[in-house]
Amino acid sequence: MNMKTFYVCLLLFTMSAVTAQTVNPGDESIETKWIKNEKTQSRWMLVKDTVSYEIATILNDIQVSGKELKIITEIQVKGATTKWYDTTLVSLPSLKPIRYTSTNVERDITMNYNEKVTGQYNDKTMNRVAELDETTKKPYFGNSYYPYIIRLLPLKEGYTAELPIYDYHPKLKGEMKISITDVKSGKFKSKNGMVDVWEVTTVSNLAAEKNIVKYYIGKKDRKLWRQDIDALYQKMLIRLIE
Repeated sequence: MNMKTFYVCLLLFTMSAVTAQTVNPGDESIETKWIKNEKTQSRWMLVKDTVSYEIATILNDIQVSGKELKIITEIQVKGATTKWYDTTLVSLPSLKPIRYTSTNVERDITMNYNEKVTGQYNDKTMNRVAELDETTKKPYFGNSYYPYIIRLLPLKEGYTAELPIYDYHPKLKGEMKISITDVKSGKFKSKNGMVDVWEVTTVSNLAAEKNIVKYYIGKKDRKLWRQDIDALYQKMLIRLIE
């Protein structure tokens, strides 16, 4: 092998080494052993400078039944008289999305997933209804539950991956992606002491803006302890209530 050929091979190897793999529903690398019934409560905080303000409480209820996974999320915004409800139905063991419904004071969403995504987006503030009817070209996860999928990935130091996502927002709709750009080993301070965690950094362009989120995920049980969210105009965090 001459030097020119050697450097070409080295370049190709380097490029393949840093290219993130795409994880689709049904991918064998997904560690479904972590899937179980779970109920958690978290605080959603807005961060300004070094001060955090609680803006909502989040209740998550994960239910496993036969060939389906149901994720129910209830959000109580501080000072609001009504709650935000999300329900996601997912097929097991593939983790393909089946149905998603969401309702709050501003809008209602219904999405049915298959080769076509059908449903409705009811903007209550504008008194306007948009019908969803879009043919998809590739496999995807739903936007409502991809953080749960991240907890099931084969996390390790330096792991990278891309998750194809379907999302709908008045400013942006269709097939997008979540990029896992970095995974490193870390520690999280809980009430009962230090916990070994994976610190997982993701980048996305969902909801028509770039978001960077760092997840703190327990190594022993894949418990989601905290999320640090760096959105376009604000910083937030979501922390598990112990």
